Amino acid sequence: MKSRSCAVCNVINDRLRNLLERYNLKLIQIYVEEFRSFSGQYLVFTVPTVLVFNKDKEILRESRFVNLDKVEKVLLDYLDK
Repeated sequence: MKSRSCAVCNVINDRLRNLLERYNLKLIQIYVEEFRSFSGQYLVFTVPTVLVFNKDKEILRESRFVNLDKVEKVLLDYLDK
């Protein structure tokens, strides 16, 4: 999730997009201002927040200080399975 007024969100978004393109994975951007029900449903209280799902199950959650190395490691673990 991201916010339109969050500069850090834009930087993370660009880096995350590049990472996911390498593995041909899909990025879905959700703006907290537009989808408040989503943030409530998934308990997202800060931005940026990166949620990674595999078969409808959350496998990673990174908020505020997003560690893209950790995101990549989790992705590789699940892609190898």
